[in-house]
Amino acid sequence: MTPFTPANDIEVALVQAQRKEIPLQGFIAKLVTADLALPSGREVLADGSGFQPVLFDKNGVNMVAVFTDKARVRASSCATFFCLTMNAMSLFKRMPREYGIVINPGFEAGLDISPTGIGEIVRDFSKAA
Repeated sequence: MTPFTPANDIEVALVQAQRKEIPLQGFIAKLVTADLALPSGREVLADGSGFQPVLFDKNGVNMVAVFTDKARVRASSCATFFCLTMNAMSLFKRMPREYGIVINPGFEAGLDISPTGIGEIVRDFSKAA
């Protein structure tokens, strides 16, 4: 695992949630308003076309790699030449129902959210985002 020093407010909240200093729901409330960096295997055009996510298989479930800071993409094993930045709630609403996300894969501070979890976040936090 790559050591992790928080670089922004959402990363501070992620570390606090992992240490149980804040509830996970508190972190999610902050996450849905944050921008995430999504590595892409192809160039992403202004309209979002061309986006090719980096996927992980977790027990037969496709998980999309996302990062809490764009610099983490370059420092990760997911490093690509292309990256899309998107609001987390916008991403969650656009996700196919059978996909989950891996936040900060390869780093000490990260989180997996299952497809069911993504749906629950959209249901429970849409008004907050």
